Amino acid sequence: MKINTFFTLLLMSVWLSCQTAREVETGKSAALQSTKEKIRQNKQLVHFMDADLLRLKGDFKNAANAFELVLKEYPENHAAHFALSRIYFAKSQLALAEQHSRQAIKLDKNNKYYLEYLIQILMYQKKFADAESLYADLLAMQPNNNDLLYKQAMLAFKSKSYDKALKRFEEIERKTGFNEEVILQKKSILLNLNRVDDAVAEIKKLQTAYPNVVEWELQIADIYLDAGRNKDYEKVYEEIALKYAREPMAQIALAQFFDERRDTAAYRKYMKAIMQNPNMDAGTKLGLLRASLKNISDEDDAAETSFFLDLAGEIQQQEPDNNAALGLYADLLNVFGRNRDAIGAYQKIIVRDQSRFAPWQQLMLLYSQESKYDSVIYYSQDSRKYFPEELMSYYFEGSAYLALKRPQKALEPLYAMQQKQRVNPEVRSQLLSALGDAHHQLEQYSKSDSCFDAALKLFPNDAGTLNNYAYYLSLRKDKLELAAQMSKRSLELQPGSQSFLDTYGWILFQQGKYPDAQKYIQQAVNAGEADAVLLEHLGDVYFKLNQVDEALKYWKMSAEKAAPNPTLQRKMNEKNWYE
Repeated sequence: MKINTFFTLLLMSVWLSCQTAREVETGKSAALQSTKEKIRQNKQLVHFMDADLLRLKGDFKNAANAFELVLKEYPENHAAHFALSRIYFAKSQLALAEQHSRQAIKLDKNNKYYLEYLIQILMYQKKFADAESLYADLLAMQPNNNDLLYKQAMLAFKSKSYDKALKRFEEIERKTGFNEEVILQKKSILLNLNRVDDAVAEIKKLQTAYPNVVEWELQIADIYLDAGRNKDYEKVYEEIALKYAREPMAQIALAQFFDERRDTAAYRKYMKAIMQNPNMDAGTKLGLLRASLKNISDEDDAAETSFFLDLAGEIQQQEPDNNAALGLYADLLNVFGRNRDAIGAYQKIIVRDQSRFAPWQQLMLLYSQESKYDSVIYYSQDSRKYFPEELMSYYFEGSAYLALKRPQKALEPLYAMQQKQRVNPEVRSQLLSALGDAHHQLEQYSKSDSCFDAALKLFPNDAGTLNNYAYYLSLRKDKLELAAQMSKRSLELQPGSQSFLDTYGWILFQQGKYPDAQKYIQQAVNAGEADAVLLEHLGDVYFKLNQVDEALKYWKMSAEKAAPNPTLQRKMNEKNWYE
């Protein structure tokens, strides 16, 4: 809000030129009076300049005091009032700024700068009606200034004086002729006055001036929609479909229109047209497709899956070098369970573009799901050539080594990850749980328990950590009561989990509670495809319940799924249970 010295001198010259003319006196008395007046004016100018120098230095407090002293001695000094207004405005003391600005105008009614500044102050205070009323004085000084008339009309609109605003815009239109901006403002005002047909008539003026432009049709449709005139709204879209079916903007609007009405066939027709439209840029196509994917649910059928994949494939074929298009296609393949195709697409991306970590992360995740842990390790290490600070690469590598039963190798990336300062509490909890797994496999049980305890301290209700910790304790037959509590809590958090049911049942087995153990392990087997360990557990339980035939049945089923297991084979051969 600083004002330069030139502007200060300009204010003073205006003030000095506006002083009330004094009657001319003759003789010595007149000369003496004239000399006194000049001395007074010069003294006043010096005081004003001293005060303004303080303001220019940013010393608003002392500057304000100095200007107040100027006004005490020279109350007619409107420039001092204006300077005080600027100081108080800079200090956000808007009431005082307004007060001094009004006083300056009162002393100098024809100063347009003062009026414009007061309008600014009033607008900051959202006093739009008061600000609008001042434009009458400005327009009296500049009657042909249409810009002032436009600002006055906008202020009337902001103050919700819609009739007054409409009148002003109509005056501008009479003076300037056809004006697109004025027409659009009138449309908004008419809608606020609930004059829907008149608002449509304004847009039709634009249709006449600019024929064959779909934007005006879309604006009219929106007016009818907002007014609840659905028949008129749908009729406009029928016209759009007939006249503008190849226009990019119309195709987008039509796709959204039919999507809202759940007309799948029409929606797909226009989405297909959008993807094939050479006048639509790839970025817009990708944005529309990504937005459409939000509506996909797990219940969508194969046809829906195929439709979206085809759309993404269309963009990729049109833009073969566009990594964003390839990335969306890869993401869709991933979402729809086409893991191997997704892996191939992500591999292409990381060859062409090393600027984003996400494709590497997706590769690690997909290979983990495919149980191809050597590939997980390869891509985790490869990604760190470009993203050495990305924490998930360390986690994936450590988890892969754990799955391969190579716990000593797992410790290196996991502890390297732990040293990073940016590990947030949630990720740190998962990291500690993985370290607990590694130390358990190495039979370093004290370290394993310590890691699990630390993980649960961070997130005591993490179901996976509770389950794993409980299961390892059950394998060691250690702290079985604590293991049972943790396992039961994990089932409360994730009821029906096959793994968690098995863990709880196995703990009950270790506690000798065989009927209860059978109940939970049987539920686990019934919950989905059972692995060899789960089937063997159920066989063990049945043996303890003296149901040897049932035990043999499940041991044999386990043997069919597992690698050769001498202990399991001995159980079947001798029809006896061994640890």
